[in-house]
This record gives sequence, C-alpha cells and structure tokens, in this order.
Amino acid sequence: MIKLLPLRLSDEQLERVRRNHHDAIEELQAGVLASAAIIHDVELADGIATAVPHGRGRAVVAIVSVPRGAVTSGRIDEIRDNNAADRTQYVTLTATGWGATITVDLVVL
Repeated sequence: MIKLLPLRLSDEQLERVRRNHHDAIEELQAGVLASAAIIHDVELADGIATAVPHGRGRAVVAIVSVPRGAVTSGRIDEIRDNNAADRTQYVTLTATGWGATITVDLVVL
C-alpha cells in the first residue's frame, strides 16, 4: 500500500480537491479487494484434499475460478474441519466428480 504524503496546498480550492482525492484513495486502499491476491494454476486431483499455501498469515476467504481440464461436471469444496491444514497458512480444497485433475485460479481475500 502506498503511503500518502501529508501535504497542504495554499489555495483553498486546490486544497479541497487534494483532500477529496486523498480521502478517495484511502477509502480504496482500505477496501477488501485492495489486499486480494491471486494464486494461479492450482491443480486439484479428483477426490483428493489439496492444501494450497496462501501466505496471508490469517484465515482467508477463497474464491475459485471456473475449472479447466474437466471431463464431467463436479464440485469444489473448501475443507474447514479440524483435520484440515492450518487455515492461517493454507486453503484446503477438494474437487470431486470432475473425472480428471482440474486446474483453477484462486482469489484470496
């Protein structure tokens, strides 16, 4: 995240414009998508729980892309039980019913 400079302009109208821009940028930086990360090309074998490291240091929300390489339709579940890997370090996903190893991208928030 970029730290904004604490400037003050001498002209009041220019200062109001600068303040409005400053406030808008801070609001965008505080949004949840500003801290999102994309993990590309995650391979999920059919029926196998796969722990995907995300490196965020906290439990995340994972959004899965449309699968690539599927033979049939299936589903992808996030495993959050006690047997899953540490959620502050990994997202554990299981793909079932696809008939093959699929490839997805993850957005972690």
